[in-house]
Amino acid sequence: METERKDGAVTFLRPLLISASNAFQRHPSTIADQLVVTLLELSNASPRGGASTVQACQALDGVLAPGRIANKPLLLEIGRVYRRLAWRAAGAGKVPEPARSRLAVSEIIGPDGLIEHDRCRFGLFFQMPEVNYPAHSHEAEELYLVVDGAAEWAVDASPPQRFSCGSFSYIPSRCVHAIRTAKVPLLAFWVWAGDVGFDSYRMKNISAPFFAGEQIE
Repeated sequence: METERKDGAVTFLRPLLISASNAFQRHPSTIADQLVVTLLELSNASPRGGASTVQACQALDGVLAPGRIANKPLLLEIGRVYRRLAWRAAGAGKVPEPARSRLAVSEIIGPDGLIEHDRCRFGLFFQMPEVNYPAHSHEAEELYLVVDGAAEWAVDASPPQRFSCGSFSYIPSRCVHAIRTAKVPLLAFWVWAGDVGFDSYRMKNISAPFFAGEQIE
């Protein structure tokens, strides 16, 4: 029975990890290359822990409705497993309301992930429509792959850029960045590499929207 339980757990994540590794091969970066190796190495690992949910996951149900994702292979893989993942509030618990309850993250691989790893964090990120994830920074370099919807990323002093399905958004270590959605939500894979601890996670000017052009700390 124990062997059957572990095999079932492995099977439930393996197709998603392999699909994600194929998708990240398109990005010409060290962080993507390292992630691809990690995903393939861990594709047979047995997950730990169980499923959990947060408020924003109610909106995710609509994004991953079977009729909506029928012809989208990567979304089909996510839709097959997302209710079995452990979802939590984004931002190391430091994001203020109203954004906090409209964001959700699932760490699939990492120190707190379903599959333990001490050198990267990888998982899914969801942001509801018309939400500003306030400006923040961290030591880890970060890479997003948008798998559904769209959002604007503002990084340091650069003008905001819009990224839609199939696009990658890269944030170097320590860069202040924010994410804003408009009429559609955002669903993305995300990966941290380098110093993946949460001690360095800092909110920046959370009383003023980063996208309005205010000075950042």
